[in-house]
Amino acid sequence: MEWENFLWVCGICNLNKGDRFAPGIDLINPIGEKVWQFCFIDEYGNLGALWRTNLNDVDLRGDLTIKALGLNRDALQLTRQTRLDDLKRQIGDSLSLFENGTLTLADLRTRLEDWRRLPFQPDVADYFLNGPGSIEQPFSTLLEITGG
Repeated sequence: MEWENFLWVCGICNLNKGDRFAPGIDLINPIGEKVWQFCFIDEYGNLGALWRTNLNDVDLRGDLTIKALGLNRDALQLTRQTRLDDLKRQIGDSLSLFENGTLTLADLRTRLEDWRRLPFQPDVADYFLNGPGSIEQPFSTLLEITGG
């Protein structure tokens, strides 16, 4: 009975994960660590390990976690890309509606919170609406306008 055993993962990821969050195993633990300090999501929905200039190599823990858990399986990459493309489209449409006066600032803020809460590929929303990807367009414009 350990909280780490209650991580929500799909069956395939869980089989890959096994007991790898046990002491001595050097995978990223999403309960106690910020994943985006080790990884990023690219424009195609691929999860990548951050480049470490001091090592002249990718982040070893990020790379090990991605490979050990199979986090770039075709199905995961495709669903991340689908969520990213959909999120960009919805944000672009909403920003256009806001600019022409059809949406209020309150409406835009409500949509932002809804996008953050959707359960479909929440890692994409977290990376682009809360994490390092928030500096990219159209996310940075949305967050600047909403203060959020």
